[in-house]
Amino acid sequence: MNRLDYTRKFALLGLISLIATAVVVYGLFSSLNQVIDKSQRELDGLALVAPISQTAQLTQQHRGLSAALLGGNEGMREQRAAKEEGVEDSFNAAEAQLPSHLAASENWQRIRAGWTRLRKGGLNLTLAENFSAHTDLVNQILDFEQAVADEYMLVTDTDIATTYLINTTVNRLPRVLEYLGQLRAYGTGILANRQIDEQQKLNLNRIIAQLDSALSILDASIEKTRHYNPSTQNALSVASHVISGSARRLIGLVESDILTGRFSSPPEDFMMTATDEINTGYENIYGLLLPTTEALIKARITSARKALYTSVALSVLLFLVAAYF
Repeated sequence: MNRLDYTRKFALLGLISLIATAVVVYGLFSSLNQVIDKSQRELDGLALVAPISQTAQLTQQHRGLSAALLGGNEGMREQRAAKEEGVEDSFNAAEAQLPSHLAASENWQRIRAGWTRLRKGGLNLTLAENFSAHTDLVNQILDFEQAVADEYMLVTDTDIATTYLINTTVNRLPRVLEYLGQLRAYGTGILANRQIDEQQKLNLNRIIAQLDSALSILDASIEKTRHYNPSTQNALSVASHVISGSARRLIGLVESDILTGRFSSPPEDFMMTATDEINTGYENIYGLLLPTTEALIKARITSARKALYTSVALSVLLFLVAAYF
């Protein structure tokens, strides 16, 4: 430095300051931009959850109508045929939104093949075989939904409030609704046939036990979600109460009318009642959980961008002040 004149000394110090500032700004930019990119990827994945969930919902309804028809209720044949077209449309709509690598994946192709087999030969199966094939297919769809959440890093969200919300949306609640769907299908088939054997009673009690366990897990998950999302506590409390109430009403109907062998409910009425209860749960996914999760992620993106612009602007300003002095 002693060999340089003052102009070169200040120029060298300015260059060192510029490099130091650039390194800090780049590190900050890279870190915040990573948060923004990851959050945007989560939004892309979140957009796929609804169509996949709707496909599972309609497939569950198709299972119930198939059980009624195979149980001997010919009056539901046209309704089942219409639902079958709805399921096919839902599969096509979901696949159209999937990125090419997921649409071509082995898991999705296996799901499509399973649905094609059910559509072509489902009525050639026994009631138990048809129920089992539908249930396997629905479980594959729910597993695929979970795989999509993993693919888009939804389940590894760094914000604990969003993590519990996502877990409730793509894992806990769909499993509860699936057990309710199994009760609907199994109960509808038995009511259509107007008889129940000991094995069917065991199967119904097994589904009820699985539903009770899933409800306990869901309640714990919603409680944690409420704790970390104070702004949604009231809405989540209502949702939890409604879902638990729907499950208890359906279980009560099965226990009082089917397990006892009374069979006083027409299968059409039981199917409609159960569907209304289950649809309430899905409405909470589409109308509350998914929009709330999306709003939290978008708020994080906005906050990160604001911090990024503010930090870069402040760093540049401080460098200019240092250069001025």
